[in-house]
Amino acid sequence: MRFYGGLPFLFCVLIRLWDHHILIFLAECILLFSFSRSEVQFQPLLYLPCGHGELVGTDCAIIHEIYDNGHAQEQFELELEQALEAQKSIIIIEPSHIGDETARWIIVGNCLHKMAVLAGVTSLTSPLLLPRNVSNFVCIPMGAISMACALLYGVSWQFDPCCKYQVEYDTRKLSKLPLHTLSTSSPVVLVRKDDKYRKVLHNVISGMTCIYLGYKFYHWFLQ
Repeated sequence: MRFYGGLPFLFCVLIRLWDHHILIFLAECILLFSFSRSEVQFQPLLYLPCGHGELVGTDCAIIHEIYDNGHAQEQFELELEQALEAQKSIIIIEPSHIGDETARWIIVGNCLHKMAVLAGVTSLTSPLLLPRNVSNFVCIPMGAISMACALLYGVSWQFDPCCKYQVEYDTRKLSKLPLHTLSTSSPVVLVRKDDKYRKVLHNVISGMTCIYLGYKFYHWFLQ
């Protein structure tokens, strides 16, 4: 007897593991070993002290909320773009409007990435857990979702410099930054992280899903 509840259970386990970054760790370990040791370069993130100024040192940038003219919003956006293009390790955003927008944009990109991976894994594993007449109703929609999310991420997020950053919520790391010198009590702090292997992960899984679904459709048309 086939276990019909296996797929929801597997999906819940994958989400739980993803939340604890276990899947990301295992996937990145596999990808790291696939490259030669000479090509892998680790760049640890250092929280260096930042002073008070628009662009501080070489590792930290602060977007101050100063309204000295009628084009302050455009100035904030320009400063943020300059900091992103300069690949600062840490970007602190004081203006709440632009900070919230940037944080939401990064969160949506993270959701697309996770959906591409989780839906792709579900599509590829459903034929192993469900009967053939049931698995098609799962693997095809999930495969379509995985490919759509990967495509949307590739078009809108992959080449955006914001995708190189994550919003920092860890209070221990935030305490090492000079947030007390800012005019706001709730700035948005962006930390630069390497997303190379993350992109490879969801592209590989979505590509495998696309090949698998193409193989199934090909055999259906031949019948």
